[in-house]
Amino acid sequence: MAQKASGTVSTRNHVELDYFVITCSTNATSTLQGGGSAVKCSRNVMMDLMHIQLSTIVPVGTNITTKAQVTTGKSVNTTSALQASFTRTTDAAAFNVPINQDIGFTIPYQIGSQVNETNELAAKKSYRITNYLTTTKSNLSPVIDTQRHAVIAVGNRVNSISSSSVSSSTRSIKFCTIR
Repeated sequence: MAQKASGTVSTRNHVELDYFVITCSTNATSTLQGGGSAVKCSRNVMMDLMHIQLSTIVPVGTNITTKAQVTTGKSVNTTSALQASFTRTTDAAAFNVPINQDIGFTIPYQIGSQVNETNELAAKKSYRITNYLTTTKSNLSPVIDTQRHAVIAVGNRVNSISSSSVSSSTRSIKFCTIR
Protein backbone atom coordinates (compact mmCIF):
# COMPACT_ATOMS: atom_id res chain seq x y z
CA MET A 1 0.00 0.00 0.00
CA ALA A 2 2.82 2.42 0.76
CA GLN A 3 3.97 2.26 -2.84
CA LYS A 4 0.47 2.88 -4.21
CA ALA A 5 -0.14 5.82 -1.85
CA SER A 6 3.27 7.44 -2.30
CA GLY A 7 3.89 10.37 -4.61
CA THR A 8 1.44 13.14 -5.42
CA VAL A 9 -2.21 12.24 -4.95
CA SER A 10 -5.01 14.50 -6.12
CA THR A 11 -8.49 13.74 -4.81
CA ARG A 12 -11.83 15.49 -5.04
CA ASN A 13 -14.15 12.67 -4.02
CA HIS A 14 -15.31 12.13 -0.46
CA VAL A 15 -14.13 15.50 0.84
CA GLU A 16 -15.54 16.54 4.21
CA LEU A 17 -15.07 19.64 6.36
CA ASP A 18 -11.88 18.48 8.03
CA TYR A 19 -10.73 15.39 6.14
CA PHE A 20 -10.76 13.54 2.83
CA VAL A 21 -10.50 9.91 1.78
CA ILE A 22 -7.92 8.55 -0.65
CA THR A 23 -8.89 5.33 -2.40
CA CYS A 24 -6.07 3.07 -3.57
CA SER A 25 -6.36 0.61 -6.42
CA THR A 26 -5.05 -2.35 -4.36
CA ASN A 27 -5.94 -3.84 -0.99
CA ALA A 28 -4.03 -2.70 2.07
CA THR A 29 -1.46 -5.02 3.63
CA SER A 30 -1.27 -3.04 6.87
CA THR A 31 -3.20 -0.40 8.80
CA LEU A 32 -1.98 3.18 9.03
CA GLN A 33 -3.54 6.36 10.28
CA GLY A 34 -1.63 9.53 9.55
CA GLY A 35 1.53 9.46 7.54
CA GLY A 36 4.35 11.02 9.46
CA SER A 37 6.36 14.16 8.83
CA ALA A 38 6.95 13.37 5.15
CA VAL A 39 3.25 13.78 4.26
CA LYS A 40 2.29 17.20 2.91
CA CYS A 41 -1.26 18.33 2.31
CA SER A 42 -2.24 21.65 0.74
CA ARG A 43 -5.41 23.51 1.59
CA ASN A 44 -7.68 25.88 -0.27
CA VAL A 45 -9.26 28.74 1.67
CA MET A 46 -13.02 28.88 1.07
CA MET A 47 -14.84 32.21 0.78
CA ASP A 48 -18.53 32.79 1.25
CA LEU A 49 -17.67 36.37 2.17
CA MET A 50 -14.56 38.44 1.56
CA HIS A 51 -13.32 41.73 2.91
CA ILE A 52 -10.53 43.52 1.04
CA GLN A 53 -8.47 45.66 3.40
CA LEU A 54 -6.54 48.48 1.73
CA SER A 55 -4.99 51.53 3.34
CA THR A 56 -5.59 54.39 0.94
CA ILE A 57 -5.50 58.16 0.59
CA VAL A 58 -8.10 59.41 -1.88
CA PRO A 59 -8.00 63.24 -2.19
CA VAL A 60 -10.89 65.15 -3.75
CA GLY A 61 -10.72 64.81 -7.53
CA THR A 62 -9.22 61.31 -7.41
CA ASN A 63 -10.70 57.83 -7.24
CA ILE A 64 -9.75 54.17 -6.76
CA THR A 65 -11.85 51.49 -8.44
CA THR A 66 -11.19 47.86 -7.55
CA LYS A 67 -12.08 44.80 -9.65
CA ALA A 68 -11.85 41.20 -8.49
CA GLN A 69 -11.26 37.88 -10.18
CA VAL A 70 -12.11 34.90 -8.01
CA THR A 71 -12.17 31.13 -8.46
CA THR A 72 -15.18 28.96 -7.77
CA GLY A 73 -15.13 26.52 -4.91
CA LYS A 74 -17.47 23.74 -3.93
CA SER A 75 -19.58 23.17 -0.84
CA VAL A 76 -19.06 19.97 1.08
CA ASN A 77 -21.38 17.16 -0.08
CA THR A 78 -22.88 19.16 -2.94
CA THR A 79 -23.97 17.53 -6.15
CA SER A 80 -24.96 20.82 -7.77
CA ALA A 81 -23.57 21.44 -11.24
CA LEU A 82 -23.59 25.14 -10.34
CA GLN A 83 -20.64 24.53 -8.03
CA ALA A 84 -17.79 23.38 -10.23
CA SER A 85 -14.40 23.95 -8.58
CA PHE A 86 -11.51 25.83 -10.16
CA THR A 87 -13.34 28.07 -12.63
CA ARG A 88 -11.70 31.47 -12.48
CA THR A 89 -13.39 34.74 -13.42
CA THR A 90 -12.03 35.87 -16.79
CA ASP A 91 -10.33 39.23 -17.26
CA ALA A 92 -13.38 40.50 -19.14
CA ALA A 93 -15.76 39.33 -16.39
CA ALA A 94 -13.82 40.86 -13.47
CA PHE A 95 -16.34 42.62 -11.25
CA ASN A 96 -16.27 45.83 -9.23
CA VAL A 97 -15.82 45.36 -5.49
CA PRO A 98 -15.81 47.88 -2.68
CA ILE A 99 -12.71 48.07 -0.49
CA ASN A 100 -12.90 47.93 3.31
CA GLN A 101 -16.41 46.43 3.19
CA ASP A 102 -17.84 42.92 3.40
CA ILE A 103 -18.69 41.31 0.07
CA GLY A 104 -21.06 38.33 0.33
CA PHE A 105 -21.31 35.65 -2.33
CA THR A 106 -24.22 33.40 -3.32
CA ILE A 107 -21.90 30.53 -4.30
CA PRO A 108 -18.60 29.54 -2.66
CA TYR A 109 -15.30 30.82 -3.98
CA GLN A 110 -11.80 29.82 -2.95
CA ILE A 111 -8.23 30.97 -2.75
CA GLY A 112 -6.36 27.93 -3.98
CA SER A 113 -3.13 26.53 -2.63
CA GLN A 114 -0.04 27.01 -4.78
CA VAL A 115 -0.09 23.39 -5.96
CA ASN A 116 -3.77 23.64 -6.92
CA GLU A 117 -3.20 26.92 -8.77
CA THR A 118 -0.43 25.21 -10.72
CA ASN A 119 -2.34 21.99 -11.43
CA GLU A 120 -5.89 23.29 -11.87
CA LEU A 121 -5.47 26.86 -13.17
CA ALA A 122 -2.39 26.55 -15.40
CA ALA A 123 -0.34 28.50 -12.81
CA LYS A 124 -2.74 31.47 -12.77
CA LYS A 125 -3.59 32.97 -9.40
CA SER A 126 -6.96 31.92 -8.00
CA TYR A 127 -7.59 35.34 -6.43
CA ARG A 128 -6.69 38.64 -8.02
CA ILE A 129 -7.69 42.24 -7.46
CA THR A 130 -6.80 45.08 -9.79
CA ASN A 131 -6.92 48.68 -8.62
CA TYR A 132 -7.52 51.51 -11.08
CA LEU A 133 -6.31 54.92 -9.91
CA THR A 134 -7.85 57.95 -11.63
CA THR A 135 -7.53 61.69 -11.22
CA THR A 136 -8.89 64.89 -12.70
CA LYS A 137 -5.71 66.83 -11.81
CA SER A 138 -2.29 66.27 -13.41
CA ASN A 139 -0.42 66.90 -10.13
CA LEU A 140 -2.58 64.78 -7.80
CA SER A 141 -3.03 61.03 -7.41
CA PRO A 142 -4.71 58.65 -5.00
CA VAL A 143 -2.35 56.47 -2.93
CA ILE A 144 -2.45 52.79 -1.92
CA ASP A 145 -0.14 51.62 0.86
CA THR A 146 1.20 48.40 -0.66
CA GLN A 147 2.76 47.34 2.67
CA ARG A 148 -0.62 47.22 4.44
CA HIS A 149 -3.16 45.17 2.52
CA ALA A 150 -5.04 41.94 3.12
CA VAL A 151 -8.09 39.94 2.23
CA ILE A 152 -10.22 38.36 4.92
CA ALA A 153 -11.90 35.20 3.63
CA VAL A 154 -14.87 33.87 5.59
CA GLY A 155 -16.03 30.34 4.81
CA ASN A 156 -19.23 28.99 6.33
CA ARG A 157 -18.97 25.56 7.95
CA VAL A 158 -22.27 23.87 7.17
CA ASN A 159 -21.78 20.20 6.36
CA SER A 160 -25.36 19.13 5.68
CA ILE A 161 -27.99 21.59 4.55
CA SER A 162 -31.40 20.09 5.27
CA SER A 163 -34.31 20.57 7.63
CA SER A 164 -33.21 17.55 9.68
CA SER A 165 -29.81 19.14 10.37
CA VAL A 166 -31.27 21.29 13.15
CA SER A 167 -32.07 18.32 15.39
CA SER A 168 -29.00 16.19 14.65
CA SER A 169 -26.18 16.24 17.21
CA THR A 170 -23.49 15.25 14.68
CA ARG A 171 -23.67 18.35 12.50
CA SER A 172 -21.01 21.08 12.60
CA ILE A 173 -23.72 23.72 12.92
CA LYS A 174 -27.06 23.38 14.68
CA PHE A 175 -28.91 26.58 13.83
CA CYS A 176 -27.92 29.73 12.03
CA THR A 177 -29.81 32.99 11.53
CA ILE A 178 -28.57 35.87 9.42
CA ARG A 179 -29.99 39.26 10.27
